[in-house]
Amino acid sequence: GVAIDYTGTHLFAAQDPGGLYVSSNRGATWQLAQSGIPTNAYFFDVACSSSGQYVIASTSSATLVSSNYGASWSTTTVGSATAVGTSGSGSIIAALKSTSVQVSTDFGNTFASIGSPVTVSPDGIAVSTNGTIIVVSYRYKGVYTATLIGGTWTWSSSATLLTSNYDVPVAYGGGYFYASTGSTIYKSPNGITWT
Repeated sequence: GVAIDYTGTHLFAAQDPGGLYVSSNRGATWQLAQSGIPTNAYFFDVACSSSGQYVIASTSSATLVSSNYGASWSTTTVGSATAVGTSGSGSIIAALKSTSVQVSTDFGNTFASIGSPVTVSPDGIAVSTNGTIIVVSYRYKGVYTATLIGGTWTWSSSATLLTSNYDVPVAYGGGYFYASTGSTIYKSPNGITWT
């Protein structure tokens, strides 16, 4: 996975195998992240806040967070996750773990499960800038949306038309969620209605 801050200054590239590389100068030079990184970890995904200060990375052995642009990392309570996402501020972080979605509302210090609408492992995750909408994709099952209403996450099936025999990558940017079924790219302002 690759993550880029809003200005394009801070970049993060997760390689499997190979590690997590960090650039603070628009990709001119790269450094291998080492402080707090588990030995022999295989990286799956990475996401960062709009400023790039807060970063989350998923590996084969742990889910990691950084609050200093990737200079140092700490292990969360999530364990291994397959995909991660974060809000614009970095305060709300989501991680896919097996058949559940784990969410933190305190920059990754603590996590709680918000469950999952289906009993298969999810493929991808995206979080809105304000952190109140999380879109999760499932191979063969489509895309589901969790919305934070009054302190409670509520799941809804948003797009069975996005069902695919392949992974359905999802992303958020410019006020829209995006999803691809391999042959078509869809967008949605709220994770519910897709065009």
